[in-house]
Formats: sequence, C-alpha cells, structure tokens
Amino acid sequence: MIMANPFQCSYQVVTTKLAVTESFDDLLKTGGALNALPTQHTDLADKVRGTVLSGYRVGDVLGVGGMGYVLHAQRAEGDFDREVAIKVVEASHASSETATRFRQEVKILAQLNHKGIAQLLDAGETDTGLPYLVMEYINGSPIDEYCENQNLGLRARLALLLEIADAIQFAHAQLVVHRDLKPSNVLVDTQGHAKLLDFGIAMLLKEQSEALTRGGAMTPQYASPEQLLGKPISIGTDIYQFGLLMAKVLCGSLPGSEVALTDNIQRAAAGKSVQLSPEQRHHLPHELVLIIEQCLRAEPEERYRDATSLRQDLSAYLTGHPVSAAGQSKRYRLGKFVRRNWGAVLASSAAVLTLIAATLITTWQMFEANRQRDIAEYQQQRVQASSEFYSLLMEELGEGSYTSVELLDRGRSLLQDQFGTGQSFLGSVLFDVSRSYANLGEQDREAELLREAEAIAREHQDDNLLAGVLCSLAASNQVRNRESANVQLREGQALYNELTSPPLETSIACLRAESNYQIKAGQYGAALEVLKQAEALLEQHPAPGTNHRALILEEISSVYFYSRQTEESVAYLNKLLSLLNASGRGETLQYQHIAANKAVALSISGSTKAALDTFEALNTRLASSGHHTRGSMLFLVQYADVLVNVGRFRDAEPLYRQGLPIAQEAGNGRNISAFHIGLVKVHLAHEEIEPAQQQLDLARQYLTQGEPRPLAIAVAQYDATLARMTGQLSLAASRIDELLVQIGYPQALRGSGLLATIMEAAITHSQLGNHSRAISLAQGLVSRVEQSMSAREGNVWLGRALLIQAQAYAAAGNTEKAQNSVAQALPQLLQVQGEEGNWVQQAKRLQSRLATPPEKIAKK
Repeated sequence: MIMANPFQCSYQVVTTKLAVTESFDDLLKTGGALNALPTQHTDLADKVRGTVLSGYRVGDVLGVGGMGYVLHAQRAEGDFDREVAIKVVEASHASSETATRFRQEVKILAQLNHKGIAQLLDAGETDTGLPYLVMEYINGSPIDEYCENQNLGLRARLALLLEIADAIQFAHAQLVVHRDLKPSNVLVDTQGHAKLLDFGIAMLLKEQSEALTRGGAMTPQYASPEQLLGKPISIGTDIYQFGLLMAKVLCGSLPGSEVALTDNIQRAAAGKSVQLSPEQRHHLPHELVLIIEQCLRAEPEERYRDATSLRQDLSAYLTGHPVSAAGQSKRYRLGKFVRRNWGAVLASSAAVLTLIAATLITTWQMFEANRQRDIAEYQQQRVQASSEFYSLLMEELGEGSYTSVELLDRGRSLLQDQFGTGQSFLGSVLFDVSRSYANLGEQDREAELLREAEAIAREHQDDNLLAGVLCSLAASNQVRNRESANVQLREGQALYNELTSPPLETSIACLRAESNYQIKAGQYGAALEVLKQAEALLEQHPAPGTNHRALILEEISSVYFYSRQTEESVAYLNKLLSLLNASGRGETLQYQHIAANKAVALSISGSTKAALDTFEALNTRLASSGHHTRGSMLFLVQYADVLVNVGRFRDAEPLYRQGLPIAQEAGNGRNISAFHIGLVKVHLAHEEIEPAQQQLDLARQYLTQGEPRPLAIAVAQYDATLARMTGQLSLAASRIDELLVQIGYPQALRGSGLLATIMEAAITHSQLGNHSRAISLAQGLVSRVEQSMSAREGNVWLGRALLIQAQAYAAAGNTEKAQNSVAQALPQLLQVQGEEGNWVQQAKRLQSRLATPPEKIAKK
C-alpha cells in the first residue's frame, strides 16, 4: 500500500521547545495513515542530524510522515537567529512519483504568501540526493487544544476561525485546495494567531489530474462525501472540512464522531447531509448551527459557493448583521436591524412608545394576571392531587396489607376517580407517579402512566410536560422497542431544546434519556458527559431535591463502573451514601442497595478486604434498622459472592440459602439462578459432587427463559469443573476450551466470567499434562487481573491467579518461576484470608514442596 502524501504530518510545540507530533497509532485512529504501513526512519534522522541544509543546521525530529521526516533546524551562520522546520524524503521513497509530489508541493507553497499560511522559505536536495523543503517553524498548538487550554469564549474562537477562513480564501484565489483541514493542521502561535499548514495533499485546480482529483490521501474523520466516494475535488471540499473544523472548535466534538467509516461512506453514497447532534445544537446559537450545517451539505453545490461567502456569514454573525444561511425573511432582517441599532430605534420610537405605553402596560398587566392565576391554579391542583395520593399511601401502609406496587395502583385509581383523566395538572402528577413505578422495577406500569401523561400533555399543548414524558418513554423503551424509543427521544429532545426555562423534572428526564441512549450504543464517554451536565444543573438549582440528585449520582457511578473506571465509580457511590445519610435516608432500602453496589465495585476492582468491610458494616446497620429481611435479596447474593471469592464458603452458604426462597417467592428467574449457582460453588468447594450437580441443573432451567449471558457462561463453566472433578479430564478440557472461544479468548481482556473461565482452563490443562497450554493460560490470567483491577494490595484475584500460575510452572518442572509466582501470591492472599485461609495453606504447601530438594522428595 502506498501513502499518497510523503509529508502528511503535523508539528507543534507546547509549553517547552520540545516538539510533539501525531504518533502512528494516532494516525491510524483518525485515518491519517489509511493507506500507509509504519516504517522506521532512524537511519535518515541520524544521517541528516547535524548537517547544514540551505544555511540551517538540522536538529531533532518534529514529526514522522509516511515517507520521511520533519526536523527542527536553526540558522547555522549569519547575524540573526531563526528556527525552521525542514521536510526530508527518505531515500527508499524518493521515487519518480514522490519527486513529482514534492515538486507539486513546492509549486503550491511558493505561491501561498499569506500571514495565515506557514511559509515556504527554500527547497533543495541533500548531498545524497534527498529532496527537502525549508518551512516556517510554528511555535504553537492545534486550534482546538488552544481554545480549550485558554478557555476561550465563543467570539474569540470565531475570531480564530475567521483568520483560517481568510487563509483558505487566499489559497482558493490561487486555485489551490487544501483538502485536509483538521485541527492538527491549524496551529495557534504564541501571539494568538492561527496558521494553516501542511499543504502536502493539496491540489491545483488548474492542473488537477485524475490521480490528484480522485486520490485517496485524506483523513477519514474530516473527509468530505466526494473524498469518501472518490469523486472530483473542488473548493467545496475545503468548505465541508471547515464546517467540521468549526464544530470541533466551537462544540468540542465532531458531529457523529463515534460513527464508523463504513457508515460515513454509506451516508455519503445515499446523499445524506451531516447534522449536528442535539447537544451541539443546544450548545450553539441557532445561526451558527445553520452556518455549520450549510457547510456540511452532502452535495458541494448546496454548500457555500466559496470561502468568501462563508467568511461573510461568520463576520455577519459577529457584527449582528443578517446571516445568509438563516434566510432573508423581512421579519428576520428587521429583527437583526433592531438588535444592531437598538439605541437609534429606541430614540426614534420614544414618542410613539409614550403614546401607547399606558395601553400596553394595562393590557400586559391583564394578561399577566390571568397567566399567573392559571399557573397558581395549576400548581394548587397538582399539589392537592399529590397530597391526596400520598395521604392514601400512608393510610393504606398503616394496615400493612399491601405491597408497594399495590399501594401505587390504589393511589393511581383514586387520582383518576377524583379528578378524572382530562385535567391538565393530572398529567404532571402521573409523570411523578410513573417514576415511583420505575424505582420498583415496574416498567410496564411506568410506561402505561407515561402514555396517559403524554395524551394529556398533547391535548393541553403542554410542551414542558410533553418533552419530559417523551424522554422518559424513550428511556423506558430502549430495551423493548429501540426504534420507537429513538423516535420518542428525537421528538422529546427537539421540544426540550425549544423550551426557554424547562422544569427541572423535564431537564433531568431528557438528559437521562440521552445518556441511556449512549449507554445502549456502548458510548460510555458520551453518556458520562450528558450525566455530568445533569449533575451541574442540579448543583446550580436552589432546591434540586434528594431524589433527582441521588438518581444522577447513581447513574454516573454506573457509567464509570461499566467503563471499568471502578475508583471513580466508588467515589460517586460515596457521594451518594453521604447524601442519603445527610437527608435522613441512611436506614432505607435505597441506602442498602447503594452500599451493596459499592462493595461489589470494590470487589471487582480487587479491593476485596474493603469490599468485605463494607458488606459487614452494612449487615450490622441492616440488623439494627430492621431492614435485614425486607428487600434484602440482592444484598444476600452480592455479599455471599464476595465471601466465596475469598474462600469463606461456610459463611456464604447460609446467605445463599436465606436468599433463595425470597427470590423464588418474587419469581425472579435471574436471581433464583444466581442463588443456585452460588450453592454450586459451595458444594464444589466441599467436593460434594452430587449436590453441586443438582443445584447446577436447577440453575440451568433458566437458560431457556431469555436470561442474560452471564448465567449461560456460569453454567458452562461449572459443567467443565464437574467433569474435571469426576476425572473426565478430556471432556473438561473440551468444554472449557469451547467456552473460552465463546467469550472471545484470547482477544477479550475483560468480560463476564472471563477470569473464572481462564482460571478453570489453566487448572484443567495442568492436570491433563498440557503444561505449555496451562502456563500460557495462567500468564494470560495474571495479565488480565493486573490490567482490569486497580487494587495492587490485598487483591485476592491477583493472589489466586499467581498461585495458579505457580502451580502450572511447578507441574511443568520450572521450579524457579514457580517459587517466584508463589512468593508474589502469598502476600495478596494473606491480607484477605489470614494464616488459616484455604488458598494461603495451598500456597504455603507448594512453597514448602518447591523448597525441598528433589532427592529428599524421592526418599520420602
């Protein structure tokens, strides 16, 4: 494969004089090296370093391109100092084609004499015949990084973009198209001025050949539709890329930045234009959204006709004049005129305003009085309905004869009987009650109430309520009906973006819905960004309420947890527990649920002792508060699982047996299977084969009921373990190897059941005599534990992994490595299990055996 541009790299300087460039890995991520394979150019760097080219002494490397180097150089002699950047082609790439490209770049740069474009100072060949360019050295950083580091406001960012628009306009006037506009090719120098560089893949319109017009040199993230499809290039290509650059600089991200290259190509082939995301639209003034999206039209002729027109619109926005992208209606132009000339308009209208002021004030007062009366009546009715609802719950709760769901059902029936179903305020109350159903896991009832609230909101044209209801429906429907959920989310967010001061409930609902959408798509970073917006909104609100704050803190923690950032997850859970304690909810089931989640997160991060301490403290709190048996099903299985993980099987068994009937009564198949699997672990630890098989068969019943993948993995793993423990080693190896393939080993670095499966596979193959296979699995196990868990001390998973690795080495006769592994395993296991722990005892026996000379073992 051939990279079309031998000099396609960007150079910059940050804080110090050391230059930083895109690495080859970064280029692969962005597509900058789409048609290139990495090459090592150390010989070239060594050969030219210290030599003098065009009066400049060559120094260190600034950047590496597909076919050569960009090096720093300083003037070697003369009365003044000057720093430059020198591009040199490597000998192995100095072909006739490269020479043609080189001459083209010289020709292009020679005619681009503009303050906003990095200047060509000289060109030539080295003593060995390698072509080089001497370029202006830009001491700066990419425009997006500069704007963020300097915390620039909107107008300052637009001013920098205008400087680049000037440079592009000048290049187009010279019939030159850059066709690789991106932040790393736009540097802002230490004086705060933007410079456009790297015309390595630019083209002359008056000399465009088929090879240049349809060439593959591009950065796919910033490629226009015509570049992706191999169609002719024009100045519209630069207009499109400038639109993407604007989005990156003004919003911090590209529209559709997570979309795959193939999806972008399909979109281009279908003629679909790129649009900004709802978050980006919300972040920008409407006129700037229109300017960017006109740049991003699929067809070049629908974009700005040239850089001059684009620049005029940006200048018009900054000076308050009409923007062509917004249309030319009389109302729009008049509005811009009035805002631009407000003082003059006000002065000339003073007399007229004086005459009609009394009438306007009187009329406004009348309408405002009516509006305030309607709002007060609405709120009074809403408070009355909520009071009636919760009063009934307290009365019925006193009888102790209803479940939580039954109580909500009765309260809902009362609301509809007393107030009917057509009252506008009732939609807001139903919206509130739906969240109570959601908290109890009653998604069907939640959705039913939300649909009733939607009908009321539409009937009364209550967009404040409708936006929140639609967003909540979208979140509720993400699993059951993804297509319907996306439609509801788009409509809800569109309404939300038009609201001038949305209620807090609506804002939280729409931000949560967008976060939920991103989570389902696997985009945890985007989800976290949206939830942090919700967190900031709650912090600014005078009375955010504990429920909203708790909900957002828990969801932020969950996103951190699922993206394997367990330390951050635990930090947010601690914030949430402090909030619940401070609000008097330290004895509630909600507190129990959050504290148990914290213990699980600690366990998964490898902080096993801290997880046990958390569970034991929670257990004491529950016993004193009377909540030990109420809703404690998840707590029991989570606590028991952690006890099993540290080898405390006898302590775990009563918890599994206590929780199983609770799960069976609730009819939750997932939880029933979890308790059966827990008892399988206990029986296997005691080598009770038949009871273990019985419990495994009971857990297996739920595999056909759509239960999640972790259950299927656990059942398959313990099938293999039972085969191994009954002496069927070949069958065990076959089963565990098949499971490894299913869960993506060896590519998978983390995932449900991955560590336990690798552990079982290493033990099985070691017992079968497949020593090299066992060692390879054990090494992979240790590596994954170290990569996926933050805890480095008292990590029982790491201790067990190192012990299994030691056992594999010992079975293979590699005493030295076995001794080293078991020595590392013991401190980890001792911190959690103590001297009498089963794995500690195994490690000590192995250590003793390894320390005994072979001849003594033989005599024994």
